Amino acid sequence: MNLKRDKYGIHSAGAAILTGRSSITDELEKRIATILQQDQALVFSSGWMACFSAIAGLVTKEDCIVMDSLSHNCLDVAAHYATTNVFKFMHNNIEDLENKLKSLRAKNAQNGIFIVVESLYSMNSDGPDLKAIQQLAITYDAILIIDVAHDFGCLGTHGLGNLENMQLENAENLVITGSFSKTFASNGGFVAGSQVIRQRITFFGPTYTFSNAISPVQCAIVNSAMQIVFSHEGELLRAKLMENILHILKCMHQAGFKTNGNPSAIIPVLIGDERLARLISKNITQSGVIANLIEYPAVPRGKAIFRFQMMANYTKDVIEKTLALFIKAYQRASAELEIIDGQKLAA
Repeated sequence: MNLKRDKYGIHSAGAAILTGRSSITDELEKRIATILQQDQALVFSSGWMACFSAIAGLVTKEDCIVMDSLSHNCLDVAAHYATTNVFKFMHNNIEDLENKLKSLRAKNAQNGIFIVVESLYSMNSDGPDLKAIQQLAITYDAILIIDVAHDFGCLGTHGLGNLENMQLENAENLVITGSFSKTFASNGGFVAGSQVIRQRITFFGPTYTFSNAISPVQCAIVNSAMQIVFSHEGELLRAKLMENILHILKCMHQAGFKTNGNPSAIIPVLIGDERLARLISKNITQSGVIANLIEYPAVPRGKAIFRFQMMANYTKDVIEKTLALFIKAYQRASAELEIIDGQKLAA
């Protein structure tokens, strides 16, 4: 590690188009492109920045964007930055997506249309039928942008998550974005696709052109993590991860909790009432457990959730003890809320 530090330094010290790149940046980009079976990749200092430039650097004001209604903030902000022609389809609803594409193409056969989806939605732990969406992109001559931040590396037989259900090699009109902060132990993100996509984002992606580049240290960390993730060891870790995921889901359901979505490293436990959720959060934190409380605006009002994040190296004992503490926190919070509501009625 010291040899790499001496060679590359610890800081990028400039935007990627100036002095911010090094050979280790190139190494990481080539690795990502190879894994995703794409021509090129560009790396950024955060996943948010990567997703933003993927849209801001490719979409013009005359183009249209058709995006899932639950798209992440970075995708939503970028869409409205790039064009006023932003249309949202019902979450994971292929029929609604096609209806909007058909209507837009009927009105204008020339302008660009961009479909924006995620492979796994972080608040719901669900994903779309990417194979069907890819076919729609071909049918309506659209460019498909997929954010794979939450399942890339940690799900799927080969670690590609939901991407394993679609055609990657030689796929036209495809842009893949992602983040390193979930599975690859570092801040940072990427955009992968064809050579022309890389060129446009290099010149017209504001978070690439006008922001400091990812550091050599982060590139080295992600490179090392990818060597593990996309190896036999990575396959074993994903199998153990899924075993843990299925175990906690089984325990949660036996305890009477409702979880959203499909089995993934994201375990969204539906609470609903924000008051109850905040009391649970206070109690569970006091017991020494960190569980992310998610409420509006990240989820709709009255749909508060706790988002547990599973890892491969958790033992069943740790999982079951954590769940026991969560149940106690829930029971205590329910009793506290009854007292609060009772006092209000008495007043």
